[in-house]
Amino acid sequence: MKRSNHRLFLLFVLVPTALTACGGNTEKSSSAEVVPPTTFNGTDYYDAINERVGFENGDLDFDETLSDGVLADDNWWILDGYWDAGGETNWHNGVRSRNVRYIKDGNNTYLGIRSRGMYSRDSDLAKTSAGRVKPEGAVIMSKNFLKPGRFEIDMRTMPREGCVTAMWTYYSATNNEETSQNEIDIELGGSGQYKNEWTTTWTTHTTKETDSVDCSPITYFNDGKFHKYTFDWYTDYLGSGKTWIDWFVDGVLIKSITGDAVPFTAMPLWIGTWLPSWAGNPYFDTDYLIIKEISYKQFDSLTQYATDARGNPGYAPKKPSVVAPETISYSDVDKIEKLSNGSMESLDMCAADSSYYGWNVEEASKGSVSLNSDKSEGSHSFALTAGEDDGSAYFGEYLNQKVTCLYEGFKLHLKVDAKLLDAFSSGNIEIRYLKSSGVEVSNEIVAVEGTSWRTIEKTITMPKGAEVLQVGITSETGTVYYDNASLRYA
Repeated sequence: MKRSNHRLFLLFVLVPTALTACGGNTEKSSSAEVVPPTTFNGTDYYDAINERVGFENGDLDFDETLSDGVLADDNWWILDGYWDAGGETNWHNGVRSRNVRYIKDGNNTYLGIRSRGMYSRDSDLAKTSAGRVKPEGAVIMSKNFLKPGRFEIDMRTMPREGCVTAMWTYYSATNNEETSQNEIDIELGGSGQYKNEWTTTWTTHTTKETDSVDCSPITYFNDGKFHKYTFDWYTDYLGSGKTWIDWFVDGVLIKSITGDAVPFTAMPLWIGTWLPSWAGNPYFDTDYLIIKEISYKQFDSLTQYATDARGNPGYAPKKPSVVAPETISYSDVDKIEKLSNGSMESLDMCAADSSYYGWNVEEASKGSVSLNSDKSEGSHSFALTAGEDDGSAYFGEYLNQKVTCLYEGFKLHLKVDAKLLDAFSSGNIEIRYLKSSGVEVSNEIVAVEGTSWRTIEKTITMPKGAEVLQVGITSETGTVYYDNASLRYA
């Protein structure tokens, strides 16, 4: 579902703005014929940036690699706030500074943005009156208002349905988006998918250009790898007098836009995640956006003019040193758990979907599920007990958990501990590959064997046409115990 009402609440306490250009030249060049560059045609156009524009090499430039192990107070805010852009109200809890992390990987430090979904049971999460968790992400914002230039981020996208990863510029000169909504967006994960990048630019709430660009010929954005996302913002493209934006993925041009929707006002840069209802169902516990590098290089201000802008963020801004983000290991988030409640220590029910925090009871079930002290790890396991044989095809107990937004070629490692109660008992681990519509593409079934705990492991490769992985555990007869279920990127 595309956003039809993208709306940010009041963000700035503003001071008057004035048209500026460092070199004093504020006039557009005379009109010239411009031949649009070719999209999805290699990286030559990206590499030839110096042939199109000069660089200012000024005070606004930065290359944030957390080389000192922290975000610099002089350059960044970490925000606490809430906005919504249509969809169901009271759905999420905005962006919270408590979700920012430093991630150590040997001598390198990355920035981690934690996103917590509806299966998170952290005690500090807000809830609705019905008890449903309000998912939340986090955002950082540059202190400087940035002008036309090359904006770039090297990151591992937050990979789960229900979450939007974004890098965008934003500034409202009037505090009213009907008349001023200067914004350029890179958004990933909208509509519960990671094949398309939303490329959007605005100057007012109705003066906008937006597209959902299929980038699957380059990559799927949530493949667990680092990718570089870029946009180049011009206010005078190749001396033509045209405003212009180019978007790139890994140096490949995916989209160009010109026209009245392209801003010419300086704006802060925002980066982070949020979880609006139009992004799909955040049926996961916790996952991360991991940022390796953020950079900005200002274009030559003699040709690329911009209206100056200043103000303070209307949200609660905090210096990174005040937030003092927790430092965690890269190994803790590199291959984070994709199953929820995999420890099988609880049969508490999630208010969002009435599952056992991810484990759904199938309609065909005629048995029961309980916690049992016979376990492979921790304190408990799931005991699935089949119903009485009534002559029907199915009289067992069947639980499953689905992980969405998995695409052709994705490799995952599944591990489940299991055992039979006795020789009469039988059960299976069922792996089903589904289309996003729920239609099954193929399946694999592994029988549980023996009355002693053993670990069943399977390396999974998502087949063509499948985007959902369903992991099922069953008791066909008698009682079968399951514990310590895990699903991670291989």
